Amino acid sequence: ATPPAPVPAMPVPQSAESPLKVGDTVTINSGAYKGETGTVEKLNPCKATIRLHGKDQKVPISYHQLSLGSSTASVATTVPQTPMEELEEEEMEDRGDGWGILSIVQGVKKIILQDKKPQECFLTSHFKGRALCLEEPLAKTSSIKAHYEHGEGQHGQRFTLVSVKVENDGYHFWGGQKQCLRGAYVAELPGRELTEELEEIANFAALKSARKVASRMQLLQSPGTVLEGFRAADLEKIPEPLSKDSGGCGFIGPELLQRLTAQLTQLPRQRRQQTTSLQVRIFGPRVGVLKGVLTLKHGIQTIQYPASMEKVGPVGPSRSPAD
Repeated sequence: ATPPAPVPAMPVPQSAESPLKVGDTVTINSGAYKGETGTVEKLNPCKATIRLHGKDQKVPISYHQLSLGSSTASVATTVPQTPMEELEEEEMEDRGDGWGILSIVQGVKKIILQDKKPQECFLTSHFKGRALCLEEPLAKTSSIKAHYEHGEGQHGQRFTLVSVKVENDGYHFWGGQKQCLRGAYVAELPGRELTEELEEIANFAALKSARKVASRMQLLQSPGTVLEGFRAADLEKIPEPLSKDSGGCGFIGPELLQRLTAQLTQLPRQRRQQTTSLQVRIFGPRVGVLKGVLTLKHGIQTIQYPASMEKVGPVGPSRSPAD
């Protein structure tokens, strides 16, 4: 088959407003089909289905790997990269400003406007309407930028990176698990620092290193159902029930457990009634950030948590706007 006549190459914008349409001729700039040209047959939220020229084959290709036309103009930005190893908690360098992870700069490869299974987490619930998630395929040279500008002029928004987390991203053709970096961003408010908003949730400023801040910020985007209906008075700090090395387990009274599990409407009613333990992330200025497992304990009316569940300390009294 003879490919269509070449048209001028133009980078494909990485958003839902892309001019790419069915029938366009495109060039694949990276991956297993690098250098191939083809015709767009179908558009999906994150990928386009391309029929390769000269072959009776259709392949799904991410938008960041494509450019319009038959030349190979690169879509990726040429900003200095930060190695993937610097994102790992054990390897991350303490840059001294307490926000080392915000110093990572690089073009984003994929914008997640709509997941097949949207992830609910504290960050998207607390910053409702202001949160944005961007993904970058995981590689040793992977990195993600500290800020993202969305829109133009007075209607544009500036998003700031809050946390980066490694997530599963489907499977390779041979069955191996693929992974990606998911960066969670929050839109800044005029005249308000995002760090001030975060420090009203918990005392992140008291953490001793940038890598500890990065690790604890990941808890903000832990996937799960956001449960409401309890106050700071429902939580009680207790001595460590086990050794410090085997901690991370607290207790919850039957009435409070029933009140929370009633909100898990995605589960069958019988399963909700039979639940005796919950894996939780608890956020609030009076308690900070708690992580661990709560197990049913009769004879109490509160959530009891030991020090091993406390990952970020509470906010000082002068900074606590509410429970």
